[in-house]
Amino acid sequence: MKKWAPRVLLAAALAGLSAFLLKGDVWTFWTWWLLAFLMGMVAMPLTGRLFAGFEDKGWMFSKVLAITVTGFLTWLLVTVKILPFTALTCIGVSLACAVGCGILYHFQVKKGIDCIPTGKGNLVYWEEILFFAFFLMWTAGLWNREVYGLWFYGSHDAEYDTAGKGSVVFRRYYQLLLWRTVFCSISHEINRK
Repeated sequence: MKKWAPRVLLAAALAGLSAFLLKGDVWTFWTWWLLAFLMGMVAMPLTGRLFAGFEDKGWMFSKVLAITVTGFLTWLLVTVKILPFTALTCIGVSLACAVGCGILYHFQVKKGIDCIPTGKGNLVYWEEILFFAFFLMWTAGLWNREVYGLWFYGSHDAEYDTAGKGSVVFRRYYQLLLWRTVFCSISHEINRK
C-alpha cells in the first residue's frame, strides 16, 4: 500500500490542479482525456505491433494513432459526402476502428504475439502522468488570456473575448486545434445535456 500511496496522491493532485485551473471546463477536459485514454487502449493491438521493439509497446503513441486514424477516416467520409459530420458518425467510425483492432488482437493472441505492455505498469503510469500534465498545461494555456494572446497574436493585448467568457473561447479554439474531427460533435452532445 505504501508503494502506491505517492502515485495515488500525485494523480489526485493533478486532478485537483486541473479542477482549480479549468474550473467549469474541467469536465470537458476530463472527458477528452478519458476518451483519448480509452481510444489509446483500444488501438494497442495496432500500436503494439508497429512499436514492438519499444519497452512500452508504443503506449504513448497509441492515443496519437487512434485519434489520427479515426479523425482521418471521419474527415474522409464526411468530405466525400458518404456520411454527415455528426456525433453519431464520429462514434460509428471510432467503434468500427475499435472492432478492427479487436479482430487484430484476436489474431495476434492466436499467433502468440504480445502487443500489450504487460508487466510495464510503472512505465505506463508515468507516461500517463506526463500525458495528463502536458495536456493540462496546454489546455490551461489556451484558457489563460495572456497565454492565448501570445500564442495566437504575439501580444498580451490581443482582442480576445470582450465579454470575458474564457470558457467559450477555450472550447472554440480547443476544438479547432486538436480534436475537431473526432471529439467536437461528441463534446457538443455531452455539454448540451
